[in-house]
Amino acid sequence: MYLTDFREYCLRDVITRLEPDLFSKVTGLTIPDFELLISLNVFNAALMNDAVYKFKRYEDSSLSYTGIQASDLSAIGLYDTVIYTKPEKAEASSVLPDSIRQQEPALSISIGDKLTHKTFGEGVVVSFDGHYLDCSFDFKREKKFIYPDCFEKGYFI
Repeated sequence: MYLTDFREYCLRDVITRLEPDLFSKVTGLTIPDFELLISLNVFNAALMNDAVYKFKRYEDSSLSYTGIQASDLSAIGLYDTVIYTKPEKAEASSVLPDSIRQQEPALSISIGDKLTHKTFGEGVVVSFDGHYLDCSFDFKREKKFIYPDCFEKGYFI
């Protein structure tokens, strides 16, 4: 389910930058171990991109239950690349976390602010650096969101 929050980012960036703790916990691999496997060509990028695309294609139908309309996305992240469904969006912005545009914040966010996520419910902001927003939810788990995308895409209500 966490991938649906970052559908427009490539999986490699989700693993190495956005959810490295979850990846390490689930796989037992550290990020340097993962990078070593990549450098040794353990992962065939073309096959991985194809597999992720097919998975997301079948996942789209289940997203409607969470209120996310995948068909509205202008970019779909694969394993190590992003494909654009609307060409004008490809020229307007880059979706890689390294190239997050510097822009004026749309909202004023402070540590301790209460937010309501469409899926996770009530949460509290525990850290915010201008690009990433960490929020702790009732189940005592923190989730990381990309700012301001998490508001623009309607994850928070």
